[in-house]
Amino acid sequence: MEKARGNPLFSLEMAASMVESDAIEITPKKHIALKSLERASECLPDTIVAVVQSHIDSLHPSLQMVLKVSSALAKPNSPIYPEMLQVVFPVYEERTHLRSYLEELAAADLVAEMSDPTPLPQSGAASSGAEAGAPAVVAYQFASTIVQQVAYSLVRDQ
Repeated sequence: MEKARGNPLFSLEMAASMVESDAIEITPKKHIALKSLERASECLPDTIVAVVQSHIDSLHPSLQMVLKVSSALAKPNSPIYPEMLQVVFPVYEERTHLRSYLEELAAADLVAEMSDPTPLPQSGAASSGAEAGAPAVVAYQFASTIVQQVAYSLVRDQ
C-alpha cells in the first residue's frame, strides 16, 4: 500500500480494483486472501486518478453515463438530484432508471446519498418548507472531488 501514501480513497479504490481483478478475495470472516500475487501487482495503477478511472471503466455503460452527466451538471460538493438528471439525461429510455443507477453508484462508493439536501426550487406557487406528506428529498453527491474530476475528464476526452 506504499502507492497510496496515506490517501484513504486511493487505498479503498486499490482494494476494490484487486477484488474486481480476482487478485484477492474477502473471506466470510472479513479476512483478505491473496489469490494471485502476479494479478495483484498487475492491477495496481500508479495514481489515484488511474485507480478511479479504472473503477469507472469497469462499470456498466449506463452507470458511466450517469457519472459523466452528473459531473458536468453538479458543482463540487453540490447535490445531484435524480429529477434534474432526468431532464438532461441523453438516453431518454433510461431516464426512469436514474434513481436505481444512483443507488448502484452509491453501493460502488462513487457517490453518496446526502443526509439533508436542499430541496429543489418549486415552480409556480411558493413552498413553505417541508410539507406534511410530501416525499422526502433524495439527492446524492460525489464521494470525493477526485471522483467528480475523473468522471468529468472522461466527458472531455470523448
